[in-house]
Amino acid sequence: MRTLTKFTSAVFIALASFSYTAQASLIIELDTIFDEDANNLKDSPFGSPSWLTATFESLDANTVRLTMDGMLQDPDEFVGGWYFNFNPAFNASDLAFSQVSASGAAFATSIDQGENLYRADGERFYDILFNMDIAPPADRFNGTDQLVYDIQRSDGMGGFLALSELDFDFFGVNGNEKGGPFTSAAHIQGLAVGEGSTWIGGNGETPCTENCGGGPNIVVPEPSVLLLLGSALLALSLRKKTS
Repeated sequence: MRTLTKFTSAVFIALASFSYTAQASLIIELDTIFDEDANNLKDSPFGSPSWLTATFESLDANTVRLTMDGMLQDPDEFVGGWYFNFNPAFNASDLAFSQVSASGAAFATSIDQGENLYRADGERFYDILFNMDIAPPADRFNGTDQLVYDIQRSDGMGGFLALSELDFDFFGVNGNEKGGPFTSAAHIQGLAVGEGSTWIGGNGETPCTENCGGGPNIVVPEPSVLLLLGSALLALSLRKKTS
């Protein structure tokens, strides 16, 4: 009985550690071109994909951190606008964005929010649009820049409601599918070829299409938690062998 009690305590401690230390993240790599010109040709950013990466990370039950990384490989190319989706069960207008950091001088001139209001080229409609500064050149978001925001969902009374990284893992709606649908899209400008700009998109792992209402956090335990769980299971195994 004493051995079983020790094992139960170990499992309880492991689960508690898992709850408080594990974090969840959603990574969206924008690696697909969906723009086509009049000659049915796709103008491409320089180099190989991915050209942009967005990481949504749940910091706690009410806060998601968005990290936007530029990986454009031509210094003259830059992001004009970056689009995201939000859980249709909630209101995108309730989201509050707080800038945490920005590399260089790059910044978003404004953040527009509203359900299915922002169309990425002729593809689909999105809920969130980061309007990037496109002049002067030093302020543009390009391949060396990073923007970080903390996002919360207001309850309208000074507090905040539950928010998960999975609330941003939804497809755009309506419009045409020009290589998508995507969970995120961006307008890339300053191309040296073709029409001088193009559109790229990308997806997270499990985008939700409709009537999803969010989903459970899928977390990855930290190594210390896995070690503790493994030790507890080993103790149970040894107990069975000696009993």
